[in-house]
Amino acid sequence: MWKKKAMSTKEAAAFLSEELGLTISTNLLAQWRFRETGPAWKRVRGRIYYDPKALKRFVHQRRAEHSWPVGVVLRALLKIAPELLDDYVSVDNLRADVAAFAHRGKLTWQAAITAMRSICPWLSETAIHDALLNTESRDVLDADEGS
Repeated sequence: MWKKKAMSTKEAAAFLSEELGLTISTNLLAQWRFRETGPAWKRVRGRIYYDPKALKRFVHQRRAEHSWPVGVVLRALLKIAPELLDDYVSVDNLRADVAAFAHRGKLTWQAAITAMRSICPWLSETAIHDALLNTESRDVLDADEGS
């Protein structure tokens, strides 16, 4: 019965892209499988399948659990694009640009992605996802957060 309702990688990528409002590629899903950070999946006869319920749980978790203080998103952005400081007069100006996407001092998953893309359109989606999802970096950044 699980097989009948299962989605292929391509279908799962389209579903997640629509639900999260991001471009989720099949390559990104493959990277998430490798890193064990994405939605649950199964291999059946050499093919990868996703359970729609697991995809919905993944979307719900991303929306509910992932929000970051402005300073954390700012530090993640500077970690992957340190050249930004050359373009801004001060870190405070950059912080203000990131804060423009915040609600009550925090950025949701979508707001953080949108902020990082608007400030650095040349960054790859994988780099943005990795910077925001890297648990070890988040722990360090949260400990340093002063705002």
